[in-house]
Amino acid sequence: MQFFCKERDPSASTAAAIVCNLIDQLIEHNRLCPLFDVLNEANEKYAKSDKCTDFKTLWNIFAAMVKVFPTRIVAVVDALDECMTDRGLFLDQITSDVDMDGKVSFFLTSRDEQDIRERLGEHSNILSCAMSVDEDIKEFVVQQLPKLNRFQKWLADSGRHDLHARIIQEVPKLSAGMFRYAALLLDQLNSHFVSISELLDAPPIGLAGMYERILLRLELGDGDPACSATRRKTRKTILWWVAMAKEPLRVIDLAYVCALRGGNDDRFDPTESSLISADDVSEICGPLIEVVGGTVQFTHLSAKEFLMQGRLDSRPADPRMQFYWIDAVEASATMATTCSKCSILFYSDVTGVGKRVSWRHKYRSLQTHHAVPDIYVIDDWIF
Repeated sequence: MQFFCKERDPSASTAAAIVCNLIDQLIEHNRLCPLFDVLNEANEKYAKSDKCTDFKTLWNIFAAMVKVFPTRIVAVVDALDECMTDRGLFLDQITSDVDMDGKVSFFLTSRDEQDIRERLGEHSNILSCAMSVDEDIKEFVVQQLPKLNRFQKWLADSGRHDLHARIIQEVPKLSAGMFRYAALLLDQLNSHFVSISELLDAPPIGLAGMYERILLRLELGDGDPACSATRRKTRKTILWWVAMAKEPLRVIDLAYVCALRGGNDDRFDPTESSLISADDVSEICGPLIEVVGGTVQFTHLSAKEFLMQGRLDSRPADPRMQFYWIDAVEASATMATTCSKCSILFYSDVTGVGKRVSWRHKYRSLQTHHAVPDIYVIDDWIF
């Protein structure tokens, strides 16, 4: 059995989601009466209880199934570091193993997070190992280089074909086992405003250095000072809101957020404004942000961590980076102001009945679920 954790996906970022999925896999292809007996018993016990989605309850059901399952079970949980809810409870259960008579083994992969390392390190019956992925990263680089059209054209024009072999040899070493670093470095090689030789001679240090370099490159492409200031503020708004929002944000949510300018624009009318699109979000935030199914998210959890932890970093930072570092108090206050302003504008008669109707019409024409972002705020309260 296997489960892949993914931060910001409610169905894949909690301990309860892990166990629930493992239960589904146990019964999916095994028509064993004892398993269904366990389910029926649990249904009778918890059908009218709010504990049916509780981690401990689900774990007890899983443990009962494991004990009656005819063979030993191996469960693979990938990217455990992206399990953000009740991760400690999950680790406590798998390390005790008292409820399952040793019939299940867990194989975990994770970044080197302190809480995971400490909990697992306390037990002599748990083995850990560092994985060497240099050859896999090298193969990844070999496969990706031909796809970098701008870089390949530069090689052909400059005649510096020696750099091709150098990249294949050096990128795995620079990546220090991180595929994400390798992918971002290749993206840098294929970008505007990048000196390829300088990038290889003085590469960014770690993912934090890489994200700094990406933000600086994005700023170089912002254009004239007036345009640059607007794009910087929009980029900061998108990054802060995606990082701090309790629920995933859609492109249209962020479009209204950016248009409201932190709740400071009393004149905003969506019928007379050009809202940002998914392409705009991708262009403004580069490889830090992606749009998947209309939902805006970080391309990797490490990007969010970089922004959240920047103020705690002891290294001297470029002042331009401090602009993007997230201050949780300031971000929450700005989000509250923006949400309140949007709700006031949506329901207010100040601009006249005709304007209010046009707001509602504009909202409804853009959405399939509900109005943005006022109903979203009321339903989900996003910070």
